[in-house]
Amino acid sequence: MTTELEIRGWAIIQTNLAASRLQALRDSVFPDEGPGQRCLLDNAVVKQTAIALRSELTKSGFLPEGAVAIQAIAFDKTPATNWKVTWHQDLMFPFA
Repeated sequence: MTTELEIRGWAIIQTNLAASRLQALRDSVFPDEGPGQRCLLDNAVVKQTAIALRSELTKSGFLPEGAVAIQAIAFDKTPATNWKVTWHQDLMFPFA
């Protein structure tokens, strides 16, 4: 059976992240209501969430056992913190 991920290259997956974890992520990633941050796997809350998501998505069969997060970026594009960038999909990530 072909999955939505295989057909489209993306999928929306319901997770069991608690609302409190989502709020902790927002507070940790956007503390000053800035537009966003890169290299977020160095952030403890983001790293813990990535580990929890990997476990959940591995158990559900969405990720293989050896999957690892290589990059975490967050942008909060609001009317106050917006910038013009045409729609795009990053296809290459620099990592060793």
